[in-house]
Amino acid sequence: MLIASYAERMQRQQAKARRLLAFLRTELWTVPAVAAEVMQLGSRSAVAETLAGFVKAGWIVQDEIDTPPGRRRLIGITASGQAHIAALLGREPAMRAYERGRVGLATIEHRIQLQRLRIAAARAGWTGWLYPDRQPVSKRRGGHRPDALATAPAGVRVALELERTIKTAKRYRAIAGAHLDAIARGEYSRAIYICPDAARAAAVQKVFQSLGRALVGGREIVLTEEHLSKFSFTTHDQLFGGKK
Repeated sequence: MLIASYAERMQRQQAKARRLLAFLRTELWTVPAVAAEVMQLGSRSAVAETLAGFVKAGWIVQDEIDTPPGRRRLIGITASGQAHIAALLGREPAMRAYERGRVGLATIEHRIQLQRLRIAAARAGWTGWLYPDRQPVSKRRGGHRPDALATAPAGVRVALELERTIKTAKRYRAIAGAHLDAIARGEYSRAIYICPDAARAAAVQKVFQSLGRALVGGREIVLTEEHLSKFSFTTHDQLFGGKK
């Protein structure tokens, strides 16, 4: 009985490691609250104990940094962690690992919210999550890259924009043009703007509807209803369901 109990505990621990390291394989770092979501752990003590075990195994490191909102604790994957998860998944090890001092302080909160969106999307049946800004330079096009690309349960590839603040009309004209250009190239079918609340989603939509023109492929065009139909404006709960 004791042997069986120990084996079950080890299996559960391995499952948690697999989930977290698979997530960090591309994210490189996260915060304890997001790690808890990934590992499906509820109590802070269980999270702390589990992470300590992974640190001891050499799979992750824990770091603390000062950010504009305050001090943040980060969990980053190591080269050993990358090798371990690659072996579990049967893939080549990713070449990147967490590096202290390399996290963009100005965008850290935005990235954390994107990680939460990624988790919610996966639970809602979305697949193929990808960050265009992490693609090789040879695969990047245009002056604007969406926050993320993902495939909806219906099989449609879309660009996702986490819109926490409202930009100027001038900026949106350039962004709208970049999206329409990418849609014309077949990179995705539409762009979805995900806002913190319905009021902000409505405000961003209103700005888009009043743009009038946009720069597409280096030339200015008049935005038609067909062009605008390629953009959606919603909230986290409306798109994926559940809470943040």
